[in-house]
Amino acid sequence: MTLTTSAFPATDDFARAFFEEAAWHVTDSLVSHQNERTACSVTSAMKAAELGIKAALIHENAMGLYKDLFATHKPLTLVEQHPILRRLLFALDGKRDDLSRDIKGMEILEPTAFGAKGYDPIAGEANTEYPFLGKERDATGIEYTQLRSPQEYFKVDASLEKYRLARELLVALSELYPGIAEWGIEIPAAL
Repeated sequence: MTLTTSAFPATDDFARAFFEEAAWHVTDSLVSHQNERTACSVTSAMKAAELGIKAALIHENAMGLYKDLFATHKPLTLVEQHPILRRLLFALDGKRDDLSRDIKGMEILEPTAFGAKGYDPIAGEANTEYPFLGKERDATGIEYTQLRSPQEYFKVDASLEKYRLARELLVALSELYPGIAEWGIEIPAAL
């Protein structure tokens, strides 16, 4: 840890703490998936992706450029509109076509209570922690909403997909940023 005269940690220490938490969440996603706690696994994968992106942005010294960095659970969606920070999306897509799109797709899942932050079941948002309204269609084609349980909604294949996606993101960030790779933070093995 770098000693500073400031009351706040050095930027690199701050970024490392975020990346370490991201790695812990990927591990939690893996363990939850292996124990068939699928909604928990998806929630942990979402958090790993969020913290991994924030770590990369902090590592790039983006805290001064991006005032909403700590006020969002959707950092990749928000940086898409920033003229400088959106280069992260292009860098991720250089690792795998549509990697940024897949991460942004995971960001629409809401780990919050219904009604918080404009949660919209009709738009396909699904809640990973609380029961939520899901859009359904009956045999005649009429749409209706039904209360869904996260554990019922997020099946094993979704859990595995989100774990793999979060893991892929952290590996990509380690490869894109040599400073992150130098931290030597362990990322769980692929399934």
